[in-house]
Amino acid sequence: MKGLLFTIGLTAFGAIAGIFYPFYGMLAYITISTIHPPTLWFWSVPFWNYARLVGGCSLLGWAMSGFGNWNLGRSGIPLLCLAGYVGFMVLSAINAPFQDIAWRYVQLQSQNRPWRDRCLHAHRLIAQNPHSGLGNGSGAGVHRF
Repeated sequence: MKGLLFTIGLTAFGAIAGIFYPFYGMLAYITISTIHPPTLWFWSVPFWNYARLVGGCSLLGWAMSGFGNWNLGRSGIPLLCLAGYVGFMVLSAINAPFQDIAWRYVQLQSQNRPWRDRCLHAHRLIAQNPHSGLGNGSGAGVHRF
C-alpha cells in the first residue's frame, strides 16, 4: 500500500510540477523510470506507464518555457559522444552483413536505454535551472507561470 501511495504521489507531483517547473518534473521522471514501481511493488501497483505521463508533462512544460537555453556548456562533449555512438551504431548497421540482427541491436539500444532519454532531456534543463548549481545559472529562457 505504501508503494501505491508513493507511486501515485510522485506521479501527481511530477505531472503537475513538470508543467510549471520542468526540472522538477525531470527529477520525478528519472526517479519513476529508475525504480519502475510496477516491478518493485508488483502486488499493489498496477502496470501502467507512469514515467510516460511525467515525461510528457515535463516536455510540455519545457516547450511552454521556450525550450530553455540551447547553450550546452559543459554537457556538449558528452552529448557529442552520445551522438557519435548512435551515428556509428547506425552506420555499422547499414553496412552489416546480417541486417536483421544489426537493426535489432539498434532497436534494443534505443528502447532499453533509459539513460538516453535522461541525457537528452537533462542537458537542457540543467542549464535553465538557476537552483541546480550547474550551467550558467542565469535561468535564461525560463518562464515561471
